[in-house]
Amino acid sequence: MHFFLVNLAFLDICYCSVTLPKMLADLFSNPKTTSYNACMAQLSFLHFLGAVEIFLLLAMACDHYVAICKPLRYAMLVNRTVCCALLGALWGGGLIHGIVLFALTITLPFCDPNILDNFFCNVHQLAKLACANTHTVELLVFLNNSSVIVPCFVLLLISYTALSLNLQAHSSEAKKKITSTCISHMVVVLDTFGPAIYIYVLPFQAVPMEKVIALFHTVIFPLTNPMIYMLCNKIRSSVQSDQSEVGPQIVTAVWTFYKVFWSK
Repeated sequence: MHFFLVNLAFLDICYCSVTLPKMLADLFSNPKTTSYNACMAQLSFLHFLGAVEIFLLLAMACDHYVAICKPLRYAMLVNRTVCCALLGALWGGGLIHGIVLFALTITLPFCDPNILDNFFCNVHQLAKLACANTHTVELLVFLNNSSVIVPCFVLLLISYTALSLNLQAHSSEAKKKITSTCISHMVVVLDTFGPAIYIYVLPFQAVPMEKVIALFHTVIFPLTNPMIYMLCNKIRSSVQSDQSEVGPQIVTAVWTFYKVFWSK
């Protein structure tokens, strides 16, 4: 379980590093320009790392299911060899996804003025700048994004539905421990899949507040994911301690999260 958490933290750092440095540099520069090669690199890494994180969240859900539903066989089923194989597979899957989107985008011809209505290079924005009929490319990009996001989200829903049904056989104390273990992962899943579905799964069209949602998706949520796990661990520690002190300890945990968040 900690093996996947370490990789998730590493991915979050890499993912927000794709857009954040350029966005901060543009705040203090005029004119705000980027080269064609840098734009293509940003687009490729953004979708590559985003797909890897989606696959990783699915692997973490499977890890939770095995740990809770088959605890006696967990060490055998989720050993280091299996974890490394899963990690290699999800990085490979993300690489394929990024290469496909790069190959589709690099074929687009561009004409002046090449002005992006966003703070980073995205397929939607580049398709609007193309000087040719982009219907086929848009359809292929839509199918590629949907084939990654939608099946993984459905599988996550299925895994947590099966997990919730399995909880009926556990005691109330075990239910509390299991819920506190999984709640942080479910919050991160919603943080990741909500904006991704809103931006990429919808057909190519202008969506309200796209830049705001993209900012949360590419910068804010990846930076706050480690804090979400920290807060949930604090709350879990409070629940496992003396029941008379649960309330004050949860308040302390929330206050700690608040101070850490606003000190960034």
